[in-house]
Amino acid sequence: PRAPVCIDTANVCAGQALLAWRAGELAAAGADAAAIAAELERLRPLTRTWAMARDITHAVRGGRIPRWAGPVVRWSGLVPVAAVSPDGRLKVAGGLIARGRAPEAFARYVARRAGAAADGWRLVVGHADAAGDGERLLAALQARLAVSEAHLVEVGPAVGAHAGPGTLVVGLQPAPPG
Repeated sequence: PRAPVCIDTANVCAGQALLAWRAGELAAAGADAAAIAAELERLRPLTRTWAMARDITHAVRGGRIPRWAGPVVRWSGLVPVAAVSPDGRLKVAGGLIARGRAPEAFARYVARRAGAAADGWRLVVGHADAAGDGERLLAALQARLAVSEAHLVEVGPAVGAHAGPGTLVVGLQPAPPG
């Protein structure tokens, strides 16, 4: 038997799901491990992931955000946005001033940075115990981007533990041709 192929997705959560989705499609179509690895290497830099957390208490408690930032965020109403960098690091990328309309503001933020994809976008929208906000975010993204396929999912325990309830995640990737 052949040794398994291991791919560093340089992504988290929704971006990782998109890469795994594509790998599964290729495997189901009969592609060999080398072809799948090559396609994932091509898609990795094109696969983008962002997250927003309305409440940063979990991130402060876990040491991912400095303690002083908690009161500043609460006082200002700023909703922090994180993004996965091309080298696979999750970093604070900006912020939104949008309490009640945060899902829609987040969709505008992502759409401005996404650009266009020749065959449209595949997206995964994840939520941490915030299905209604996830639905609003997905609808707002579909109104702003050419979306070929999309899924709304509940995020796993790592995102829930580190970012807390109410967190929203967006992963997008160019859709395969055809």
